[in-house]
Amino acid sequence: MLPYARKKWIRVALDFVLFLSIFWAPFWLTSILALIFIFLFKNYYEFLIVFFLSFIIYTENISFMNASAFYIFVPIIIFFVIEYLKKRIFVARL
Repeated sequence: MLPYARKKWIRVALDFVLFLSIFWAPFWLTSILALIFIFLFKNYYEFLIVFFLSFIIYTENISFMNASAFYIFVPIIIFFVIEYLKKRIFVARL
């Protein structure tokens, strides 16, 4: 296991990479990075933030009232399913 301070800086650096990938990478690459990071880190709530930011940036209608359920509820469901699976397969080490 890494020391706590080093884990924190690794997470911050990877968050920065993920945030930048929203702007310069295709959506599918950002999604893959977010899924990898959610498996690497415990309670990776940045996953939800990335998908909500992508939704806000890349949709024409910014109103959440007119948003489809896919963009709002599917990332939340994916997050909780992966958190459940992480407890089962013991992958989250950082």
